Amino acid sequence: MIDLKQLADRKYKIALDESYEAEQGGKLWYYQIPCRKGHIYVHGEGTLGAYVKGGKMVSKIRAIPGTRIHQNGDGEATFVFQPDVLDQVAEAIGARRRPRLTDEQRAAKAELMANHVRPKLPVK
Repeated sequence: MIDLKQLADRKYKIALDESYEAEQGGKLWYYQIPCRKGHIYVHGEGTLGAYVKGGKMVSKIRAIPGTRIHQNGDGEATFVFQPDVLDQVAEAIGARRRPRLTDEQRAAKAELMANHVRPKLPVK
C-alpha cells in the first residue's frame, strides 16, 4: 500500500478524509492531498486516485500520459494513476503545497514559539 504521507508530505499538504474517525487509527487510505479542483488519494496497492470537479479539469487530467479514467460523472470524474505522475496530476488540479521556510524564517518562528507562554487555567 502506498504511504501518501511518506510519498508527498514534504511537498504537499496532507489531510485526513472527512470519513476518518479517530478511533479507527491512521490507516493509509484515509490520507489525501486537498486540491482546488478535487483531491488525490490512495486508490490501491500501487496506484493513486484523483477526484476531479469540472469538465475542463477532466479533459486536462485525461491528457496526462499514465492516467486512466476510473469513473465518469456529469461534471466530475475519478482517475487512477501511478505515483510517478503525481506531480503532473497535482499541478493540474491545484494541489495545496506545504509552505517552504527559509532558515531565517524558521529561526524567527522558533524564537516566537520559545517566548510564547501559555496562560494558566484556573484550577476548579
